Amino acid sequence: MLNEDESEMDAFNYLKLDEPLDTRPLLNGESLEVSMMSQEGDSTIEMHRLQVPELYFNANDLLTYVDLTVKDSGCEVSPFEQIKLSMTELPDSEGKVSKKIVEAGIGEICPPDAFVKFHYVAFNEYDEVPFDVSKLRRKFPESKKLGSGELIPGLELGIATMRKKEKAHFIIHYDFAFGILGCGERIPPKSSLLYKVELLDFERMKVPENEDFENAVDEELSFQALLKKAEGHIKQGTYLKKEENNNHRAIKEYKTAVNILSKIPLNSDAEEKMKKHAITRAYVNLAICHNYDKRYRLVCTVFKDALYEGGEEAKKDAKLHYNYAKAQCGLLNFDLARKMYRQVKVLDPSQQDRVDSLIKDLERKQRQVDEDHKVFKSNMSKMFK
Repeated sequence: MLNEDESEMDAFNYLKLDEPLDTRPLLNGESLEVSMMSQEGDSTIEMHRLQVPELYFNANDLLTYVDLTVKDSGCEVSPFEQIKLSMTELPDSEGKVSKKIVEAGIGEICPPDAFVKFHYVAFNEYDEVPFDVSKLRRKFPESKKLGSGELIPGLELGIATMRKKEKAHFIIHYDFAFGILGCGERIPPKSSLLYKVELLDFERMKVPENEDFENAVDEELSFQALLKKAEGHIKQGTYLKKEENNNHRAIKEYKTAVNILSKIPLNSDAEEKMKKHAITRAYVNLAICHNYDKRYRLVCTVFKDALYEGGEEAKKDAKLHYNYAKAQCGLLNFDLARKMYRQVKVLDPSQQDRVDSLIKDLERKQRQVDEDHKVFKSNMSKMFK
């Protein structure tokens, strides 16, 4: 029943971006499923590009980050090519990542495997309105581990050349960004990007000696022993989430369970069935935690991984599909969210009334989004007349 996790499935927040896009599927040469608004004449594509930033951010706040240097100025070279004239190409980037230091940093250069804290503003070429501004999404800076695949390659390569407190601009070719496909509504195909980055702090990776089980499975243990170990981590994660409200540690426990189960040796169909049931539970709880943090792109990754690892068990799980629908709502992919909600009703008919109510809320929010777009477009027209 979906309502078992009612406390974790809080109200939707459609008007703010939760985090940078999760790019790992694209980096593996795969595509991402996105929904599109209904077409209205020849302006459909432009509407998609204009629509996105102002719907995630407060329009007045967004205007303070407008950069007219990325807009077409009528020169023979493109805006990014003009900007690159004052930049230096980074080693190991095949000439596809260029950097300009805006404000020098202090201390040593950031190690390539460090945990980093930073802020950034990101632009598409020819679009003076940024598609992402980290400071507008949350009070705290981005916190990532370099080398983990959470960042596009060009941004990761660039940050690894910075020092603490440094501010720098990077032009990143699409080969080192989101590839030939782009990513959803915000980033068109073959889009080179401008990132303005401020590296606040970093620290070298430290792995406690008593946590080595997370990265290796003892193959001498029996299937039942490993399954019990994984289920113990799932149980601990649920306790941390519900009783201590410690989402961060809960995520760690669920990830440990997934790691154990994904590597567990199987000797029978019965063992495979038990493994898929357990790993689907772990992924569902991960999705709930990421939705709680409004990290919707990570929910999408979890959903895909769950379908791959859990097979039919995951395909029949209503909670998994519910959380995927919720994440798509957070990303403003309303059509896909609506489709997933309808799938939840098929998987769990007892939830029909509740899901119908959620779909009505979705449609109300979509109307509000359309209205916000009209207001922002009007403000932009007045500002740049």
